[in-house]
Parts: sequence; structure tokens; C-alpha cells
Amino acid sequence: MAAAAVFILLSLPARSAELVTQHFHFRSNSASQQLLNQVGQVAEASVAKHRRDWLAGADLRWPGRANIEIVYGRGSSVTSTIYRPTGPQRITGRWVGNRQTLLYDHVPHEVLHIVFALHFGRPLPRWLDEGAATTVESSTERSRIDNWLMAQLHKSPPNTIPIDRLFALREYPPGQTYQVYAQGHSLVMYLLTLGDRQQLMRFTAAGLAGGDDVAAWQRSLKAHYGFEHLVQCQGRWLDWIRGRLGNRRNPGVRAAPQPVPS
Repeated sequence: MAAAAVFILLSLPARSAELVTQHFHFRSNSASQQLLNQVGQVAEASVAKHRRDWLAGADLRWPGRANIEIVYGRGSSVTSTIYRPTGPQRITGRWVGNRQTLLYDHVPHEVLHIVFALHFGRPLPRWLDEGAATTVESSTERSRIDNWLMAQLHKSPPNTIPIDRLFALREYPPGQTYQVYAQGHSLVMYLLTLGDRQQLMRFTAAGLAGGDDVAAWQRSLKAHYGFEHLVQCQGRWLDWIRGRLGNRRNPGVRAAPQPVPS
């Protein structure tokens, strides 16, 4: 009897939920329909808010609905965009978390990746893409990231990525994924003290159009924020971190090589 009962339980179909909204097609074998509905509401609200806040309301051309799997549990969320010469062709994702992390962290974060992909039609540097997306997460998560970064800056030597190398990254260095997130978030927050989100978007557009290399980003930094070179930006950013987080020591990242000529 016990064996038969086990067989019957294992034969039951997995719980599944599905939701289609204006811009998304959500599926899940682990989340409830109620949670999926909440994810859909937050995702659509995030599209509208990100367009307004970052793009001044500019229209986006969607290549059909983004196909997203929602996984209720622990793990990393990811959104993948397949590009073609004229822009994104297909968007898929696997967003993982509990109710709190999905609704307040992962969904706004991943939707901003999509908004940027549709707007620029090409991948952004990792530090900028992840740094900006982290700014729309909850204050709790952002504080945790800030505290982690300060702990790395206090190490000897600091466990950070020099800014010239950070700007050159297109993939995550082995074992330093979280450094890219944390330093990207901090640097984007600093740039947002010097100008609004639209200025950051103009800086991004110019860097991409100028060649998307370190020299191009250095030229864009000078044009939009007045920095003569990356080392100057790095120094001002670190001063800002000290003042913002009340640091009593003198954290710093390893000095970058000589500035790239503009």
C-alpha cells in the first residue's frame, strides 16, 4: 500500500502557472499563480517606470514578448538577449527568488536590463549594465552591496578591480562577478550625483558610439562629467565613497596604468 501511494504521488503532474501580459510571457512550475500575477504587475510597472526615469519616456521596439521562467527558490536570476544588427531579436530569462527578492530586487533589476537592451540595441559594459540595474533594487539589497564593497576596500591589498580594467570588461572575470556588481553599482551611484539618469544615458550612448573601448569611455567621461582621465574619476569616486559611508581609513583600489590618450 505504501509503495502504491508513493507511486501515485510521483505520478502527479508538477504544479504549473502561466501569465501573459503586454510585454511578457511568464511560466513557472514552482511559483503560485498569485505570485506570478504579482511578478507580472511589478514587471509591467517597472517597464513604465524605467522608460520614464532612464529614457525620458522614449518608445521601445519589443521583438515580441519576453519569455521568462519564474523559479521560486534560491539562486541567481538571468536575462538573455539575442541581438541582430538592427537590435534585439529575442529575450528570454530565468528569474529566481522568493517573493521578497523577486518583487523588490530581481524583477526591477532584470527589467532594466531589458529596457537597456531594447533602447541601445547592443550589449552594455558589464559594470554599467549591472551597476545601473542594481540601483533599482531594494534599499536593503543596495546597503548589503555597499557594505560588502567597503569590506573589500579595507583588505590589504584591496579586493577590487582597477577602473581601467573595469571599463574594459565585457565578461565577468573568474571569481570576481560580485566585484563587478558592487563596483558598478557604486560607480553608477556616484555618476548619478553628478548628473541625472538621462545624462548617464547620454554618456552611455557616446561611449558605445565612440568605439566601446576604454579610450571611447574615457572620452565620454570627459565630455559628460569633466574628468580628464580614468585615474581622476577613480580618485573622486573613492573620495565620495569615504564621505558617503563614513569610512575612517583610506581605502583605495590598485592604481590604474597611465591614462589612455583621448
